[in-house]
Amino acid sequence: MPLCPSDQPSSYSLNPYSGPWTIAEASHLLRRTTFGPTQAQINTAVTDGVFLTVENILQIPTIEDPLTWETLEAVAPFGTTWVNSVLPVDPVQADDTIIARRNSMRSWFAKRINSEQLNAPSIAEKMCFFWHNHFSTRMENEHRISYDYYTLIKSFALGNFRELIKQMTIDCNMLKFLNNDTNTKNSPNENFARELLELYTIGKGPQIGPGDYSNYTEDDVAAAARILTGWKVREYFSTTTHPYSEYHAPHHDVDDKQLSYHFNNAIVSNNDQNEFIDYINIIFQQAETANFICRKLYRYFVNFEITTQVESQVITQMAQTLVSNNWEIRPVLKELLRSEHFYDVKLIGSNIKSPYEFIFSMLNPTFSIPNFGILGDHVVWRSLYYRCSNEDQNYLYPPSVSGWPVYYQEPSFMRLWLNADTLADRFDAISDLTTGNGIGSTYNNTTYKIKINALGFLDSLSIPADGIQVINEICDLFLIKSVEQTKKDLLLDILTNGLPVFEWTIQYNEYILNPGDPNYADPVRQRVELVLKELFMYPEFQTV
Repeated sequence: MPLCPSDQPSSYSLNPYSGPWTIAEASHLLRRTTFGPTQAQINTAVTDGVFLTVENILQIPTIEDPLTWETLEAVAPFGTTWVNSVLPVDPVQADDTIIARRNSMRSWFAKRINSEQLNAPSIAEKMCFFWHNHFSTRMENEHRISYDYYTLIKSFALGNFRELIKQMTIDCNMLKFLNNDTNTKNSPNENFARELLELYTIGKGPQIGPGDYSNYTEDDVAAAARILTGWKVREYFSTTTHPYSEYHAPHHDVDDKQLSYHFNNAIVSNNDQNEFIDYINIIFQQAETANFICRKLYRYFVNFEITTQVESQVITQMAQTLVSNNWEIRPVLKELLRSEHFYDVKLIGSNIKSPYEFIFSMLNPTFSIPNFGILGDHVVWRSLYYRCSNEDQNYLYPPSVSGWPVYYQEPSFMRLWLNADTLADRFDAISDLTTGNGIGSTYNNTTYKIKINALGFLDSLSIPADGIQVINEICDLFLIKSVEQTKKDLLLDILTNGLPVFEWTIQYNEYILNPGDPNYADPVRQRVELVLKELFMYPEFQTV
């Protein structure tokens, strides 16, 4: 939601933050860098302080590879990874295996986000989605190269932006997606050459003349296409080995390529398989390249509105930090996440939750990972993936080469997450996860569903027998800003079923004495589910 003039930040400084460090600030940091912090993670962050918490968040954990969980997979055994497996020779089995691996990838992403709650908070998954949106390729049916693409993103999550661009240029998934594997000297294809400039590195800028934009010209695109000729994807859909990219010299244009005045009229001479590296190095000599990626980082982690003050005081400093650290992303985010500007009260709660933030900010604090075994767990994770897709965040399949419109479409930006259809889906998800039957599906005649663990969540609070304290803690955990007392009173009234608050204490203590008796446990569980259902409906819960 755009900030009106009276709501503009009071500080644009990237100097280290030295203000109060409470649940409000700690939860703001964790909400922006993860998909749903738990109460324990927020408490730890408060104890650790801002600098140590940021340092910990910027650690990238390892995660297991996607697993085989469907009988359609014809090569990799059940419960093992298929990422280095070949495709079967039989065409019917190959088609089935492609479907199985697609479903494995879908559940794998939801699992990664759900599993955040088990580890120390990390920015890893937020960065993986950031880069997926930035290099907005769709998953290929040859899922081994799609897995390699996401592995590349993960390995460079906070790494060197320039090196990531170089490796992404010859990534098999990218070569296929933007047709650079068919780009030859006799038939140049400008698809990747154009997006490399417009979307991935320097940005287009306003048009300033015929075929001339602020940062490059159409002639630069044509020259880039010639520079990038000669790369192929080998062993695609192979039944014997893993696919890989390879330089094919006969298809490369060996003549000199003249760049425009935007690049100081540089000439790129033939350098065979290293020529694209020479070209990328030239792009990264331009000041606007650093500004471009820093604006995208700012919109993703802080606020989508880049005012004149943000541009001159924040983006410029971020870009200087990026260049002075040889294009490493980690120092930029470290400076930003520790800054006075990031914790400005006007920016807290200024964004709208994405579907993944919305779903997993309900689930992660209230539910451990599924416990149905490999098959059932993956059925549930795939169902969560589809729920987020229904709300317009179809991970693995961006809507266009530009990514999701919420990150670039002016003036709406993140408000595009919310419309009549997606709001209805969000409310349905709230009901399913709280008072309903859960989210999941039936597979092989067995139904696997999950919902919030209301009793486990309640027992994790500091004083579950104190109704007022329960409501205060729930609001602190799930709502980024304080709400009116009338809303808290309504939640308390739901918790106590309209009775005096001491009745809740009696009811909870009776449950603790008889935890296995549904006559005592069910009423307590139902009251907590109703409280959470009401709270998740609040507009304040939609912001982050």
